[in-house]
Amino acid sequence: MPPVTAPNVTITKTDRGMTHAPPGNPVTIPNGGTITICNRRRRRNTRVRVTMDDEETFSQLLRPGDCVTLTVGSPQVPDGQYSVVDPPSILKIIGIRGSTFTFKK
Repeated sequence: MPPVTAPNVTITKTDRGMTHAPPGNPVTIPNGGTITICNRRRRRNTRVRVTMDDEETFSQLLRPGDCVTLTVGSPQVPDGQYSVVDPPSILKIIGIRGSTFTFKK
């Protein structure tokens, strides 16, 4: 997928893995943009964990059907460069500095 810049991104955790919209890799979201994370897994919770420089800035358990919206540049998602990692029961958003989201499966 080619790189894209967008005002927001939606990441969806499903029983088959992770999807995101808009498609692209990496996706650059400017400060003030939003990241919406939704758990569309059947009967399984998903933990969302955001870290910046190895320190946790946000963590929440999403039940099936739940979503959470975070703002880039906020204390939960500080301005940075992030890798989105999709192990089975957790969605990790790992940051270092910048506002680019790279998706890894």
